[in-house]
Amino acid sequence: MKRLLFILFLLLTGTACTCYSQSAPANVNSTSPPSPNATSSSSLLGSYNVNYYSGRVTYSAPIYSPTISKIKIPIGVNYSSSGLKVQDMDGVVGIGWQFQGGGVITRYVQSLPDEDPNGYCGSNHIGDKTYSTLDTPYFNHIMAQTWDAEPDKFFFSFLNFSGVFELDQNGNPVLQSSYGLRIDYSPFNRTTGRMAGGLEDWIIRDMAGNQYYFGDGATETSNVTQHGRSKNTTHNFISSWYISKIVTADGQVINFQYQSFPSHTFSNYLNVYVPPISVAGQCSTTNHSSSAWSENTDTTIPVPLYLSKITSSIFEVDFLYNSNSPYLVEIDALQNGLMEYKFKLNYTSFTSGDGTQVRQALSNIQQLSVQNGTSLKLYSFGYNTTQNLPARNSIQTDYWGYYNSNAGTSNIEGYNGGDKTPDPIKTAANILTSVTNVYGGVTNFLYEQNDYAGVSSSPLTGGLRIRKISNFINGVNTGTENYSYNDPATGYSSGQLYLSPNNYTLGVDYLLIAGSANCIVSDAFYYSESLTSLADLGGVQTGYSYVTVSKADGSSVRYKFTNFSDYPDVVNKKLFYNNTENDGSAFETTPQFPQTSYAFARGKVLSEEDIDINQNVVKKAVNTYTLSTPIGDVKSIKAYAQRIINGIVGYYYNSVADFWTRDLLLTSKATTNNFYINSTLTGASSSSENYTYTLYSGNNMLASKMRTLSNGNTEKTTYRYPFDVLTSIPGSATSSRPVSYLVLNNIIAQPTETVTSVIDGTGKETLLGVSLTRYAATPSGTVKPSSQYRLTASQSLLKSGYQSYSVTPGTSSETEVIDPHLEQVQLFTKYDTQGNLTESNNPYTADGQSSYLYGYGKNYLIAQAKNAKSTEFLYDSFEESALSNVVTGAAHTGTHFYSGSTYTAGLTIPDSKSYVISYWYRNGGVWKYSGVQIYTGTSMSLSGGDAYDDVCIYPSDALITTYTYEPFAGMTSSGDSKGQTVSYEYDDYKRLINTRDMKGNIIKNYVYYFQGQ
Repeated sequence: MKRLLFILFLLLTGTACTCYSQSAPANVNSTSPPSPNATSSSSLLGSYNVNYYSGRVTYSAPIYSPTISKIKIPIGVNYSSSGLKVQDMDGVVGIGWQFQGGGVITRYVQSLPDEDPNGYCGSNHIGDKTYSTLDTPYFNHIMAQTWDAEPDKFFFSFLNFSGVFELDQNGNPVLQSSYGLRIDYSPFNRTTGRMAGGLEDWIIRDMAGNQYYFGDGATETSNVTQHGRSKNTTHNFISSWYISKIVTADGQVINFQYQSFPSHTFSNYLNVYVPPISVAGQCSTTNHSSSAWSENTDTTIPVPLYLSKITSSIFEVDFLYNSNSPYLVEIDALQNGLMEYKFKLNYTSFTSGDGTQVRQALSNIQQLSVQNGTSLKLYSFGYNTTQNLPARNSIQTDYWGYYNSNAGTSNIEGYNGGDKTPDPIKTAANILTSVTNVYGGVTNFLYEQNDYAGVSSSPLTGGLRIRKISNFINGVNTGTENYSYNDPATGYSSGQLYLSPNNYTLGVDYLLIAGSANCIVSDAFYYSESLTSLADLGGVQTGYSYVTVSKADGSSVRYKFTNFSDYPDVVNKKLFYNNTENDGSAFETTPQFPQTSYAFARGKVLSEEDIDINQNVVKKAVNTYTLSTPIGDVKSIKAYAQRIINGIVGYYYNSVADFWTRDLLLTSKATTNNFYINSTLTGASSSSENYTYTLYSGNNMLASKMRTLSNGNTEKTTYRYPFDVLTSIPGSATSSRPVSYLVLNNIIAQPTETVTSVIDGTGKETLLGVSLTRYAATPSGTVKPSSQYRLTASQSLLKSGYQSYSVTPGTSSETEVIDPHLEQVQLFTKYDTQGNLTESNNPYTADGQSSYLYGYGKNYLIAQAKNAKSTEFLYDSFEESALSNVVTGAAHTGTHFYSGSTYTAGLTIPDSKSYVISYWYRNGGVWKYSGVQIYTGTSMSLSGGDAYDDVCIYPSDALITTYTYEPFAGMTSSGDSKGQTVSYEYDDYKRLINTRDMKGNIIKNYVYYFQGQ
């Protein structure tokens, strides 16, 4: 569909989430509810992020983010600002914008689709041949594209993850970097995938154990026809697998549904020119004429899919589209079938100069009141309309595809006046220039053309970078940042190009006359676009080694980055002739040759300098890195024929590229602080940190951190993860073997054991502290923390005297070894069926025993009891009660209460403690507190009113706190055992407006002002 290339762009330019675990959690027991104000005022201000290395600014406009079981689904729109290309197409939220709310895996097919019988991992095992001795028939096949020697590139984006992977010859995915992910199932796997009768699904698991399913019927097929000079080639293949569901580590399910639209066809345009044939030697030919033709690619998506619904046990989000063309126009959020939020997306249009092309862009996003239909304009967007983009088939393009001032009749450089020079004015056509938020704050973006380091100059190159960002409130400038990309040593641009444009290729035939090769015929082919990809796998076409960010007061921060000169992509050139591979370093690389990508290693901060208003460097941090060991090599081969003698190929020039999982790892950071008085340096201090990593399942995770102390000693922190503490890793495990279960389900983000020590000048290493978390099975069949340990406070122990935690898997259980110098500090004794902690015990605090009760589908904490077990207290707010007398209305808290003259509350007392009961009853239309009363036996009949709410039974020495919620807005009440209740009220837009005490008096009021609304 028309989103295909747009999706590829999004995935190329998205930020991959590389997750390293830095330390043990401060408290495994995180049960405190969010504050009402924080919940209700989730940011609708939008935010921007500048990638200094590429000069690209991304603006994010969040709309709504439903959450369940610690999974947040961010719904919003993002804009990325390197400029709009002439052949770019509108996405589901208009041109330049990317919708965020679902997820997709898509791919770029190289040569044949991977699953074709002669594809890279198809049934004929063609991919195997790239790892074996090559021969002439092999090269003949890949030249004719009857065999596939180039694996497809797959791009994924969902939640906060994005990245790239390829498939090896067996259909197993190899990720480019440590994304914190593991791909559990591939439909291309030759043993378990579609060829073996498996599902058309991808299953990806994060390091919290959550699973993400793609496909399962939510797939798009592309019919692609590539037009050639003498023949056309057509391929049909699945091009997109959309996210179909998320299964959390606790078993919660989030489903994604899609609707189809009529088929869509689009073209990508490419023109070719061949000048008169060049002839040399003792021969002649009459074929001296030039020729030109188009090699366009036509793509049809027979059944385009669009996200229509996201559902879970507690929420539903619906997406509505324009019936004529599929632009997203409305987002509705519902709880239990009731509308809670409604958002509307409005568009403006840009018409090309010839009137043949109309593009849509987001004009504004509104929130509508579900009560009365009034609206708030959350975001308004401004664009550069002094230049409108031309039609998609326009010849006015530079080599990077941006709009330029080509005055010729061709878009091929040098042919019929074709000019591919970048034009800074036209490159900025229709780009986002301003955003106004709901409170009237304005952010303005000013851009400039990319450039790069020339010889005593800064030549322009394709696309835009950010030059200045200014923020205003009520017309008053509240902050401006200016960006400079020059090398401080030369004063010229520090930019480096991924590759220079190359739009031609050369073919040479040798004709034998009288047995000698004395006739040479050369064909030169010139294209309207560069034959090389001008952006790397990270979507970067120009990278900057130095970027200075300046503030209005004259202070600045200067960054130095790794760049193409530090980690260039690698071409492994070969020359094949006489059935032998030979060194090919002498021949000129053809533009189409694949390269081993090092995109993951570029754009890393080498140094960061804080510069004061007097231009003194007051702080400097210097980072050093190392390349990790590559894992999972996928080989790709590209070849072209040369020295064709009487139609028979003599030479094959070829290149072998590798694709593997690899990272650039931060190994040290040295920081220097300089102290100045009147710009005179009076002193300095320095510190350093060093890091090591451990590798598991393709992820490099922090293993140790060493920090130099002021006294010269070294503090060392060592992290050991579930896979580290296991003496062996079994092939399978249930929750009865908890640590093995964690590893096999990829729940490995948090360290199991963290050891902190200090090393003095003699090398003696003494322990400072230990944090150890043990795990156990829960009633739902998952695994959760069961206890935490620390080093006994009175101990002074050498590191050599400490025995590291270890776990040995058995047949149905595990054997642990715990150092005797550790003491237990907290127990997590019970969990509910959704993995929520319901009971804990901390013998070192006054609270001791604590219990927790969850409601609203067990997604929200509704009661917390200190000094009571979970079996020793009862709380009922009737919010989820199935009793027939429970009604909706003006409850004491929440929205439900029990209606009737009497109500029987019941709790069977489990021990010899004394118990009390408290509740609220309605009398004369007023809710009244019962006070604390003695409770005995197994039940108690409540009377004195015509309705009842917030019934609580608990031990007399316990402290109870209760909560109710409006899940899409926030907390609606909190109360304690003394009957002190605080309630929270929200307006039609789910914003907190009043906080009331137990008598209904307003104790805090919130007023919102919206400029111009």
